Amino acid sequence: MLLTCGEALIDLVPGESGDSDFKPVPGGAPYNVACAVSRMGAPAAFLGAVADDWLGELLRARLRETGVDTGLLAQRTAATPIALVRRNPTGSAEYIFHGLGPDSPCLTEEHIPANLPDQVNCIVTGGLAAGLPGSAEVVEALLERERGHRLLVLDPNIRPTLMYDRPALLDRWWRQLACADIVKVSDEDVGWLAPGEEPEAFARHLLEHGPALVVLTRGGDGAVALTLKERVFVRPPKITVRDTVGAGDTYTAACLVWLHRQGLLSRDATVGLGRGPLHELLRFASAAAAICCTRAGAETPTLDEVQSLLTRTASVGGT
Repeated sequence: MLLTCGEALIDLVPGESGDSDFKPVPGGAPYNVACAVSRMGAPAAFLGAVADDWLGELLRARLRETGVDTGLLAQRTAATPIALVRRNPTGSAEYIFHGLGPDSPCLTEEHIPANLPDQVNCIVTGGLAAGLPGSAEVVEALLERERGHRLLVLDPNIRPTLMYDRPALLDRWWRQLACADIVKVSDEDVGWLAPGEEPEAFARHLLEHGPALVVLTRGGDGAVALTLKERVFVRPPKITVRDTVGAGDTYTAACLVWLHRQGLLSRDATVGLGRGPLHELLRFASAAAAICCTRAGAETPTLDEVQSLLTRTASVGGT
């Protein structure tokens, strides 16, 4: 089972009328990953806290609908956090967050069980829970505790508007990145973590600090998978973008679903991935993220939808 750990919130995304018409959509990076993993047919659980209000019920309902295990779901004492979303001129999503901070952390020590269920073989985290004071310390302690016992996956998913103390946060991110077996990082993440550094050079640098696999996503410019021995590049399918909310989370989830379906969800298997499997992994994840981008909010695809798009793209020359 894949366990995602982190924040759950509500994205207010523009409706058909634009910025004056917002639609509430369940979100939060680790939350999105859990829902996407389950919708694509792999067993998923979510470790996080959800408020006892009507927005929190939307979050619970989505977990139930997608079949995510909620046995580790805790109750948040503060109201449900909200992210106001808009699409900027480049097509990327921009966020303004409310209800998150040191006084209302995504996770606390009380939310983390002393022992995780035996069936959990992979832990996925990142996003606001891994970066914000109050919860980042909790996430880091969990990664340190589980290092070497389960496959650890980190997607920084950095939101610069919330990253206040840059030196302290950089130290924390590097400690977390060093714990991870797999890192999915976007070129936007690299822009914050290492301003001015070429994203692929940064990804190679990461491999020297612990991860066995780094997947670098660059939006419409494609994605690269890197191990110490291999480099594979894949272009995304051609689509009409509605918004990019949840696309990176869907990409992370799809990578893990593909590894799960191939029986490769372990560090030893990841280290040995060759060019062929890495190419198929990126094709699968790129197709899943592309479908998400055609929809408003983090509306992730099913396995059948991903496979259907892969079949169509293969018939016209592939990605």
